[in-house]
Amino acid sequence: MTDGLSDRTMRILGGLPLEARDLLLKTDWGSLRHAYGSAEDLPAALCSLLDEDPEVRSGAVGVLDMAVLHQGSLYTATAPAALVVAAILDHPLGLAEHEGYFQWDDGPARSLRIDLLAWLGQLAESAAYGESPVRDRMHWQWEPWHEETPREHDRDELAALQA
Repeated sequence: MTDGLSDRTMRILGGLPLEARDLLLKTDWGSLRHAYGSAEDLPAALCSLLDEDPEVRSGAVGVLDMAVLHQGSLYTATAPAALVVAAILDHPLGLAEHEGYFQWDDGPARSLRIDLLAWLGQLAESAAYGESPVRDRMHWQWEPWHEETPREHDRDELAALQA
């Protein structure tokens, strides 16, 4: 994974909590997908969440929103990215403030930890979308309230739901 990563990314990688660093290094990001294709670009974006520059952190939060959980869709890279996000929640830079990534997000500056927790909450909401209290956990077939018949999932969607 270290081929092609910038010096900045390598410096941040060295300062990550051990669990987050292991997840980043041991995950085959090139075999995973996000909204725009291969997830091989995610390690740099995930490391950028802990960059000292608030604009870089804000951009990395934008990558989570736009590529990893695009319009609430789950991808094979979503679960591994969420595990990395969860592993960095208690990092000291989690208390650092930054502006929102989107132009319409004109609220006050907020901490990185708040943004990451909000993103994890959106991910959980997406994963539970349409879930009925009754479901077949063995075959991961949901029986959503708005559908008459069980829904078939494509291979990538099924992998994301299982993760």
